[in-house]
Formats: sequence, C-alpha cells, structure tokens
Amino acid sequence: MSVLVTTLRAVLEAADRTFDDGRVSAARAGYVDLLGRAQDRSDPSMEILARAMLAICALRLRDRASAEEQLDASQWRLDSASVEAQARHRRAAARLSMERDPREQVLSGLHSYLAWAEDHRIASGVLDACLLLADLHGPADRVLWLEHGLDYARAHDLEQGLGRAYGLLGSTLDQLEQPEQALVAWQQALACHERQAQVRGRVGAGWAAGELACRLEDWPLARQHLEAALALAERAQDCSDLEPLILGDLAVVYEAAGDVIEARRLILRALARAREQELHVFAASRHQRLRAVAKRLDLDA
Repeated sequence: MSVLVTTLRAVLEAADRTFDDGRVSAARAGYVDLLGRAQDRSDPSMEILARAMLAICALRLRDRASAEEQLDASQWRLDSASVEAQARHRRAAARLSMERDPREQVLSGLHSYLAWAEDHRIASGVLDACLLLADLHGPADRVLWLEHGLDYARAHDLEQGLGRAYGLLGSTLDQLEQPEQALVAWQQALACHERQAQVRGRVGAGWAAGELACRLEDWPLARQHLEAALALAERAQDCSDLEPLILGDLAVVYEAAGDVIEARRLILRALARAREQELHVFAASRHQRLRAVAKRLDLDA
C-alpha cells in the first residue's frame, strides 16, 4: 500500500510543480491523471485533493461551472478526508466564492479559512488565505496581509508560494511609491523562485528587480538582473512575452552607459519581439514605453 501512496504523491507533486510554473492546462492534465489513479485505488482524500486542484485550474481557465462541479462532487465526504485534502478543498472553495459571492460573504469565508488554517497549523493555508485577503484590500492594508502571511510562512519553514507572495509585496510597495523596499521584495521573490526552480517566476522576478534598479539608476544591478533574466527567458518555453520588456529595460541600461549602438540594437530586438507578442494589444502602456526609448535613440518605432 505504501508504494501506491508514494506513486500518487509523485503524480501530485509533478502536477503541482507544473501548476506553480504557470502552465495551467498542462497541470490540469496532471490532476486529471491523479484523479483517475485515486479513484482506481479507492483513495478518497487524494480524490478530493485532485478535484480541488481541478477546480482551481478551471477557475484560472474561466470555467466556473466545471469548478463548481468538481467541488460539489467532493462535498459530501469532506469531513472524513485528510487535513491536507480539506485544506486544498478550502483553497478552491475560497477562489470560487471570490468569483460569485458578495464581498462581505467572501471576506467572512476568507477569515474562516485563515482561522481554520491557523488552528490546524497549515502554513500553506495561512499564506494562501492572507494572499486572497490582500487581494481584496487597498495597497496599505494589502501590505499588512502579505507581511502577516510571509511572517507565518517563514516561521513555519514554508517555501512553496513564497516567491509569488514576495512578488505581490514588491508590486504593492512599488504602487505605494516605495521603490527601494519594492526592489528588496522582488529580490527575495527571485531567490525563492530560484530555490524552487520555477523558471517563469525567476524570469518575471528578475525582470521586475532589474526594472526597479533601472528606475533607481543602479545600473550594475539592473544589468545583472536583466541579463540573467534574458538568458533564462531565451532558453525557456513560456517566457517569450517577457522578452520585449527585458530587452527594452536593458536598452536603457546601455543607453545610460553611453553605448548607444548596443542600446539601439536591443530596442530594435525589443520592438520586434513586441510585434510578435502583440504587446500593443495586451500591454499598450509597456509598448508605448518601448517606442519612447526608440524615439530617444533616434529610431523609427
């Protein structure tokens, strides 16, 4: 029996890694596989866990009906499931509530989720609840919720999810016009993604740290982060949308160093990649920034 459990655990961990790396459709296929195996082996807790993650994938893919179906199929035997399975079910149910319920009901449910996770010492649940609560508040309160979740996670040696939490903290601090603190948070996010070997997370955090270093005119640090992020993005399968942003900021670094030729080469590459990714449609303000750099370098954009 222990061999079977280990096999199911391996399938779960592989699907989780894929999900954490942002490949939702591929992760969903992994959780479908896990669900079938759990049913074949009469493991209700693993079945509930798989259904919870399938619900989360469905919500990411804007399929609320499928999410409701997966959670409804588990509800009747949830009380007898493992704490881990219950935690995943609550994680999915909280997200479904955020999609369909009034704000006050959502907040009440999230506070209950947080209290349950703290009572059961489920650090991943505490961090998750805090991230969801942060999403429902303005920047100042959002920082407090993010810091509460991060403090709890660090105190309980939790690594999973820290990179995303630090990234959200960095974005919020930047929104509050605290770029130095934001840079520190993004560098912590980068370190977490590196420990977890999350490629897209590393590229995104590296670009964010480099872009902030650019604005702070810390050119050596900006170049270090941006060149590392670019090298990784060029090798990765799903980071092409980040390449024009990295290239554009790297052009600014070389412009500041007085290397106009290299700056022009980089911004032309950035604009070419932006056209391929239709950046003008999906991130118009970012595209305008690239065009502004090109104009400053006496190039037609």
